[in-house]
Amino acid sequence: MILTVTLNPSIDKTFEIPKYSINKLNRTDMPQIIAGGKGINAAIVLKLFKEEVVATGFLGDLTGKKVGEYLRSKDVTTNFAQIEGSTRTNYIVLDRRKQTQINERGPKIEPDELESFMDIYERALSHAKFVIMAGSIPPGIDVDIYKSLARKAKHKNINVFLNTSGEALERAVEAAPYIVKPDIRVREKVLGITLDSIKNKIRAANKIMSDGAQIVMFSEGIIGELIVSKGKAFIAKPEKDTLRSRIGVQDSIIGAFTYGVVNNMSLENAAKIAVCAGKAAGDRMINTPESSKEIEMCQKNILIEEVI
Repeated sequence: MILTVTLNPSIDKTFEIPKYSINKLNRTDMPQIIAGGKGINAAIVLKLFKEEVVATGFLGDLTGKKVGEYLRSKDVTTNFAQIEGSTRTNYIVLDRRKQTQINERGPKIEPDELESFMDIYERALSHAKFVIMAGSIPPGIDVDIYKSLARKAKHKNINVFLNTSGEALERAVEAAPYIVKPDIRVREKVLGITLDSIKNKIRAANKIMSDGAQIVMFSEGIIGELIVSKGKAFIAKPEKDTLRSRIGVQDSIIGAFTYGVVNNMSLENAAKIAVCAGKAAGDRMINTPESSKEIEMCQKNILIEEVI
């Protein structure tokens, strides 16, 4: 099975306000309320492809209960550590093609809660063939957590897909995850390299791969992906590079690309289904695509552009 780790899951409330105005009263219909978090959405996408998947992390209070219920409604097996604090709520305002997002930091994780999670994680590794660890780290957990989790997986010869940012990313790449996709939404710099060009992204990818990673991915344009591996770099993007929303796009890309890699697809074909999954999520505005068929049908419209 594929194990997804979401340390800081959420309930996402999305408000569609076509003429959103700051410092004025804005009215809207009832928000769309669904579970969120990178590993959460990646797990749902994997399940669309009939993969056996288990989602783990931390859940607490009523919001945490809603996240678990949502995952199980999508036939995703859950095995979360329960905490005293409340799983966070995030707020998204969509105004035509603009998007404003307010994310809570998340609950503080106590030492005994972290210990409970680590027990769950290590037991789950006994049955896993691949691990996705993605997203932010909640208060109370050391920035080395992803490095520690990746090393435990590697010790059992299990490949890891890492998606995070900042210091947590820079430390975790030392554990040589198989795939690394830096989250550059807030900080467009990785390992001291400013990601302001394809050339610099490839430089950063090579630096990450020098620690042992085999594949590095960067967002490119609105929905494209730059894929870098040893001796190869290319961009996968749709013919029409447009989206209604960015909600869940990167998470869906992570889930679908993992599916492709686990099933021994070429990097180009894995990238095609990943971009299709991201586009389907962004066009639907519900975090994930509706079906694997929806993803498969768009592959002929994905362009592959070699840059090395």
